[in-house]
Amino acid sequence: SFTITDPPVLTLTETITDVDCNGAANGAIDITVGGGEGPYTFAWSNGATTEDVSNLSPGTYSVTVTDARGCSINDSYAISQPTALGFSYTSVDVSCFGLSDGSIDITITGGTAPYSYSWSGGEITEDISTLAAGDYTVTVTDFNGCTINQTITINQPVAPLSDTGVANDI
Repeated sequence: SFTITDPPVLTLTETITDVDCNGAANGAIDITVGGGEGPYTFAWSNGATTEDVSNLSPGTYSVTVTDARGCSINDSYAISQPTALGFSYTSVDVSCFGLSDGSIDITITGGTAPYSYSWSGGEITEDISTLAAGDYTVTVTDFNGCTINQTITINQPVAPLSDTGVANDI
């Protein structure tokens, strides 16, 4: 008597690494093949023929894995990305010439929280105040190391208040 057995069914498991910064191409798909009979061949939708693929842009990638007996399995995987870092602000100019009462309030959108802040004057808070007139540059870095830079100008009145008078003799 003879026993004929089937090879174990082909299976795929994956580990997906999404793109860390909007517009980057550093995503990856790491697959593990189970079952079937090795060696395996790989045909990815982007033309790769390796088991794992990297340096991927956001999008959907499919793979066909074929074993030594010609059995195959297909699957698709999506690589995503965070939304782009966005920057908006409101500023308050200096009220009187020579004072330091200006301020900047920034709002960050997108990226991956939490964010860190580095201002040209050394501050590391999101918002800054008690500012003199001038340019202030902030670099915002998100959790993944993505950055955005912005320079904001705080203005002041053109000149200090002055008083001129004319004396009229009696």
